[in-house]
Amino acid sequence: MKEGDILVSSACSFTSWGIRLFTISRFSHAAFAISDKEVIEATPNGVLTVSINSFIKKNNRVLLLERPEKLTPQQSYFLREHLNCIEGLQYNLKRGINSGVNYFGLVFWIFSLMVGIFFLLYKGEFLYLGIFVTAMLVPLVLLFISANPVRANKIFRMLGVPEKWLTNLNEHFCSQLVFDLDEKINGGLSRRWRKLIEPRPKDIKMLAIKMKFNPVIIKPKRH
Repeated sequence: MKEGDILVSSACSFTSWGIRLFTISRFSHAAFAISDKEVIEATPNGVLTVSINSFIKKNNRVLLLERPEKLTPQQSYFLREHLNCIEGLQYNLKRGINSGVNYFGLVFWIFSLMVGIFFLLYKGEFLYLGIFVTAMLVPLVLLFISANPVRANKIFRMLGVPEKWLTNLNEHFCSQLVFDLDEKINGGLSRRWRKLIEPRPKDIKMLAIKMKFNPVIIKPKRH
């Protein structure tokens, strides 16, 4: 493991099982290597630096994604500067939940649209079909706005929504923390992300492998 590598993992906890179930993935958590011995992660206890041994011990499955090249001195400097700003910040539970809600909201929207169109076409209700499709644009717009916290905050401020209801962009959940750190070093993950929602651990893994990160199983799940 080296500075800049990424780890994805899962644990034997209710939260981990829930995330894996709803994201249909083996992994529920992501972390960022800041040296060959330490990683930084966002957990309910906040954004903290832990030893790699501690990280491995508390998880029952750990996959290391080795960056193709070592960080340049400039990248390492930018990483260290940003770490000083984020370490100790609170975990952004609201943003993490919002990411999950938007994911299932989009899946449910697509399912509802397909079922509605099929049913109305089968019944020959073409007038109601047009009304239904038009009405379905409303939840799609709401999903589009809320899926991006930066965009959502901007629009909500224009509408006069109180600040306490807006998403705190300075706090993190695990996948978004990894994306943020990678963006600070211009690592390329965020440039390749094209989906409406924010990334989840399995998305981090898929993107990293596409970018030629080398996957190494550190701790396989034991049955």
